[in-house]
Amino acid sequence: MQLLHLLFVFLNIEAVFSLINFDLTHSIKSTNPIFPGLTPFNFTQTYTSWGLDGDTNESYFKALNTFITGEHFGTHIDAPYHGSNASWSVEQIPFERLVSIQALIVDVSKKSLRKRNYEIQIEDLNEDAMQQANGFYVLLFYTGKSKFWPDQITYAGGELREELEFPGLSVQLASYLVNKYSDKLVGVGIDTLS
Repeated sequence: MQLLHLLFVFLNIEAVFSLINFDLTHSIKSTNPIFPGLTPFNFTQTYTSWGLDGDTNESYFKALNTFITGEHFGTHIDAPYHGSNASWSVEQIPFERLVSIQALIVDVSKKSLRKRNYEIQIEDLNEDAMQQANGFYVLLFYTGKSKFWPDQITYAGGELREELEFPGLSVQLASYLVNKYSDKLVGVGIDTLS
């Protein structure tokens, strides 16, 4: 019943407000890039059945499936707990920090395509936009690597852990964001392995 209520709330919100929604996800396939050593995606259809309902005389279909994968596979969210055992796990993240929030895009594609392991710097930010943001927001770092999806070699640099090459946030930038913007900045996203 709770899920139905949430669905109803979402439908009403979309009816009242003109929301622009962006789907940044990649389809989940066994060929997706992955950190070496993690469990790759595997999907198995375990049961299918056609039947006839004895009460209504209507046909039905049922399917049961099994899938397994490492948690850091494909498009995903890393909870703060991923880096600190004193932080929120996914189910503890407040709902209002996950939906209908602003996204500010930081384009570092020219720099990161020139340098495969580019470390995104404080100077790459548009601080005026960040200071003017109303309410909670996320920073989305566009490195240009998503155009190489799903090729493991060009997207991630290689198939072995020691071959991996891809851009990410510098330690200085990560610390700066936490110290200066943690009241409104609720997450960062990046189009690389993370």
